[in-house]
Amino acid sequence: DLGGLLAARSQVVDPAINQVGQLATALSTTANVQQNAGLDLNGNFGANMFSVAAPQATSSISNTDTTTAAVSIANVGALTANDYLLSYKGGSYSLTNASTGSAVAVSGTGTVTNPLTADGLSIVMSGTPASGDQFLIQPTAQAAGSFSVALTSASQIAAAGAVQTSAANSNSGSATISAGTVLDATNPNLLTTASIQFTSATTYSVNGAGSYTYTSGGNIAQNGWQVQISGTPATGDGFTVQSNAGGTGDNRNALASANQQSVGVLSNGTTSINGATSALVTAIGSQAHQVNTAQTAQTAVNSQALATVQSVSGVNLDEEAANLLKWQQAYQASAQALAIGNQTFNTFLIAISGSNA
Repeated sequence: DLGGLLAARSQVVDPAINQVGQLATALSTTANVQQNAGLDLNGNFGANMFSVAAPQATSSISNTDTTTAAVSIANVGALTANDYLLSYKGGSYSLTNASTGSAVAVSGTGTVTNPLTADGLSIVMSGTPASGDQFLIQPTAQAAGSFSVALTSASQIAAAGAVQTSAANSNSGSATISAGTVLDATNPNLLTTASIQFTSATTYSVNGAGSYTYTSGGNIAQNGWQVQISGTPATGDGFTVQSNAGGTGDNRNALASANQQSVGVLSNGTTSINGATSALVTAIGSQAHQVNTAQTAQTAVNSQALATVQSVSGVNLDEEAANLLKWQQAYQASAQALAIGNQTFNTFLIAISGSNA
């Protein structure tokens, strides 16, 4: 019935759509970040690979002014599949889970420089709302339906790592340097050549500046990149970190992108996209099994109830025909008895009349 359909939509379909949207958002965000950290065939940083719709914020029809809310995702790891109700009253904002009605911690003032933040969301208000204004925020409801590929050519895939490393040919120590990874693709000096020089077996400088303590296998970070040097260096040994533009046969960034599906992304880095997908499929399958089991049980109950009703009020044509024959015979017998009685009475009257004569 209509009630059942509405319940299925609110309790099963809408939450599932939000969860799929959460997965689409996580996949798009992580793939784009990794794509942006590599170089394509032309030596350019990778452009976004996927696109999804931004979170949706809808003003209540009861609002008394035209203030709007602009919502973006600030931290995909903290993102949930919940919808929220943002309220403004008495000069302060409050946020509640739209499904459970429970309060959600929110901070900030809602301005561009200090947005409202909660559950991985950043909310900027166009102005100060009127007291009592409310906004429905749906972070992931539109994401799955809008998910699409943004690249137009395979040559735009940033398969190569952005930086490459090398050791000086004159090195006399046994230290080696890793290939290097990108920490911040937006750093303007990321592709600027950097030199790591060992001033002793236990200290080094970067571009001739600083004196840093060397730890074998430890991270060395500069200009948005990170490398590890392992082994025993000698005084004067040098290593170079530079742009990997034009590097052929390098698929480091492509491999890193492929591994994103098994890396902890959601639930503050504890759940991978693969894990979240499996959990969603399992949950939906479990709900479907429960519904089928409940339907089977209710069908059995309904059949039993119908049988009980039919046993009391149902019509069996054969039985009704037999009853009609029985009632007909009883009627005929009663009529015969009345005829016999009438004849006996008449005979009695005649006998009496004859004796009086």
